[in-house]
Order: sequence, then C-alpha cells, then structure tokens
Amino acid sequence: MKKLQILLIVFFCLTHVCGQQITFAKEIAPIIFKNCTPCHRKGEVAPFPLENYEQVKEKIQLIQYVIQKGIMPPWKADTAYIHFRGERVLSKQAVNDLNKWASSGMLKGETVKYVPPANKYNLGKPDLVIKLSKPIHLQANNKDRFVTYIEAIDLGKFRYLKAIAIVPQNKKVLHHCRVDFEAESIHLAKTDADGFVETHKLEGLSIPTYPFVGDYVPGIAPYIYPDKKGYWLPQKVNIMVNLHYSPVSIPETDQSEVHLYFHRDTTDIKKVVNFCVVLGNEDVMKKKLLISANTIDCFELKSKKMTSDVSIFAIQPHMHLIGKKMKIYALSESEKDTIPLCKVSDWDFNWQENYYFQTPVIIPKGYRFCAEACYDNTNNNPLNPFIPPQDIFFNGDMKTTNEMLEFYIQLTENQ
Repeated sequence: MKKLQILLIVFFCLTHVCGQQITFAKEIAPIIFKNCTPCHRKGEVAPFPLENYEQVKEKIQLIQYVIQKGIMPPWKADTAYIHFRGERVLSKQAVNDLNKWASSGMLKGETVKYVPPANKYNLGKPDLVIKLSKPIHLQANNKDRFVTYIEAIDLGKFRYLKAIAIVPQNKKVLHHCRVDFEAESIHLAKTDADGFVETHKLEGLSIPTYPFVGDYVPGIAPYIYPDKKGYWLPQKVNIMVNLHYSPVSIPETDQSEVHLYFHRDTTDIKKVVNFCVVLGNEDVMKKKLLISANTIDCFELKSKKMTSDVSIFAIQPHMHLIGKKMKIYALSESEKDTIPLCKVSDWDFNWQENYYFQTPVIIPKGYRFCAEACYDNTNNNPLNPFIPPQDIFFNGDMKTTNEMLEFYIQLTENQ
C-alpha cells in the first residue's frame, strides 16, 4: 500500500508540482513560429510548411534531427566570435522544451494559428516595385546565363533609399542578383526594346554611378539601412538588375522583382556607402585564387588601409560551392590589434545573408580589412561540382562552378 502511495505521489509531482506539462500552444508554437515558420510556409524557400500543430507533429522527428545536427534554424555566423541582430539560434531551454514535448505525447493545448506578418521583414508596402518587363525563358542546356535588365525611372525628386529587397519569382533558378543605378544612359543604350541585354555585351563599359546598392543570394535578407541612414539617389536614374541563372536541365522561366523603400523624413539623413571589398578578385593577377584538384587550400588576404575612420553596419561574406570557412576582421597598422567582424566555420552556399551588427562597429583610420578562407576541392566535399575533382579558380567569371573570395560591407565615413 505504501509503495502505491509513493508511486502516486511521484506521478503527481512529475506532472503537476515538479513541472507543468508542455503543450504546443504555450511552449512549442512560439519557438516554431519565430524560428521556422517564416521560411516553412507557402511561397517560401522551405520544402514543407510548419504553420500549425498537425504539421509540426508530423515532422517532429525531422525537426529534432536538424536541430541536434545544427542544420536548423539556419544561422552560419559564429556567435562565439561576434553577435549580430536577429540571430536565429535556439536556446538550450527551447531545445529541451522541444525534446520534452516530443517524448511526452505532444499535447496540443489551446488552439493557436500562425498569422504571417504583412511583410516577412516588416517593411510594409514598397514605395516602388521594379518588375522585369517580361519573363526570362531559360533553355534546358545546363549552362549558366547572365542577363541584365535596365529601366529608366523618375522618382519625382531625389530620394534616400531606406531598404531594397530583391524578390525572386523562381528561387530554383536564380543564382544571384545584383542591383546598380546609373545616372547616364551608357548601359541603357545597349538593351533591346524590352530593356534586356546579355551581360557579356556590357563588358568594357564604365562602372555604374551607384554600384552594388543591393543584391540577392540564397538565404539573404533585404538591405535595410539603419535609422537616419540611407543611400542617396537622384530624381532620374536608371536601375540595372543583373541576374545570374543557374544551369537547368528542363525549361524554366523567371520574372523577378525589386522592391524599393524610401525614407519619408529626410531630416539629418546620412548617406550609407555600400563598400564592396573584392579581395579575391583584386588578388587574382597575383595569386589567381587557384584551388587545385584533390587539395584543401587556404588563403589570407588584406585590403588597403582605411584612409579615414568608418562605421560598419552590416557585412556579407561570399564564396561558392567548395568554400568551407571564412573569418573576417580588421587589422591595425601595427598588426597587433584586431577587430572581429564575422566568422563562418561551416560555409553553406545556400545560406548566405547580410549580417547586421548590434551596434555600428568603428574601424579606425589605418586599419585593413582581412579575410582568411579555406576551400575543400576533394571527393570528400559532397558539394564539389566536379567528380573527379578539377582545378577550380576565379577567372573574372561568376559561374557557380568557379570560386570567389569576397565580402561586402555597409558603412559610412565618420566625420
């Protein structure tokens, strides 16, 4: 009799006193809806939805597996090196709650429904949408294709760009997209009647007046400038949308869009310069960024010294398929002091993004930007595009099967 009483007391303690039962509505839904559902819903990149209790319950074993392996939620920047805004990293408590819920019957609790925000990044309705004038048709020839769309736009007056979002219509085929603006019509004159030109026909022309204002790569978030910061654009300007499509074996089409958001109040707005540090490309004539077949190779590169103090707001590292890791930092003139900027220890081509610093990082005059990157060009790399491995390098091209070593930063010069 006493044993039965003890067992009843223990059961009561476990289920009521020592810990409340975990339910989907109270503990699990907030975790899933915040970290998973923004991508795991209709129209987004994830392969299946996680918008309600039934869908999460069905996929719970897979969810536990990818969390255990660190595959999901996707956040590649090393939080032990430096912290960024909006980190998608589950706490130990969240992981424990998910595991406890999975092993205790997956109780539903109160009814709860995921309600998606009006805009994934809460930017609201765009002030201007630039849509390709017609669909781009991709042939089933297993070849990369590069095409640029150029359109003349009138903004009514000069504007400060607050954010820019490139919205791919066909995420399966859009390798990357870059947006520039030009004040002249040198590039526009090269387009056909619909505003398109095969990008190689633009070679040898001048660099656009306002280069690299925004871009898209898999996993990236929109460019969002900090408060009181923006990118100045004149009233009349030509937008250049440079698109790179991956090789396809079946016919595909795409008609992507560029969404522009402008500051309403321009009082005290300071221009943000999208400063592109193209370390691998600048160094190509000296080192040629060659990763020989069947080798693992690393590169250490340095930029020129900063000629003034700057404040950095965001950073985006970039490599291709055989990249494995990259560390970016600023190095003092004496080379004794470093300022950490970003570290990715498990590079994934499909999850590149802009990382926004929690507060602006000040880089003093005389410092250099440095990058250390490693590549795995062996059979042990499942993402190697060549089996057996071949020499891979940067040759001035941007094909997926070539390699790159670069990063982009958003900054302003400090007065």
